[in-house]
Amino acid sequence: MNFIMRNGKRYRIVDGKAYALMLLESGARSFPARKSECVLARPAIEGEEILTYIQNGQLEAPEVGQAGCWHLTRCDGEGRPRVDAFGHKNVWQVDDATFRKKYDWEHMRPSDGFTRPRGGLQRFVRVSEDIAIPKPWGENGSTAYQTLDANGYLNVTDLEDVYGVAEAEFSALYERA
Repeated sequence: MNFIMRNGKRYRIVDGKAYALMLLESGARSFPARKSECVLARPAIEGEEILTYIQNGQLEAPEVGQAGCWHLTRCDGEGRPRVDAFGHKNVWQVDDATFRKKYDWEHMRPSDGFTRPRGGLQRFVRVSEDIAIPKPWGENGSTAYQTLDANGYLNVTDLEDVYGVAEAEFSALYERA
């Protein structure tokens, strides 16, 4: 088996789609939820370092800004960035199509990029082990690993783009439908 070490933990490397299908075929139940948290959005700067942390202070994914993507910062309903107990802002990047699908970009505030989620339903399944999913988030699209601790959730809405959401982040960002 292949593993990576991050944050002093060992994560089993899995193919997101194959792992999600295995969970679902073995009886894991998926459920619908919708995003409820706002973001500050700006175009990602090609080559910029985007370090995504989960609320417990652990590094979830080291990303490199890609041209044509959006840099998102989780914020409250007034546009104040959310900061964890370790001083990290919750930041990540998404491609343009995902941004336009999931966020109300037509009504984005010009001054700071504040926007609300569209509220569409997505499907999730809970994981029971620490896993790492290879994603093309590294420099020039190279592989970076998104780590997900046991009890986190896989977004299985699109099996061609399975990704993880940590347990605490899921509780803060999503509402079960």
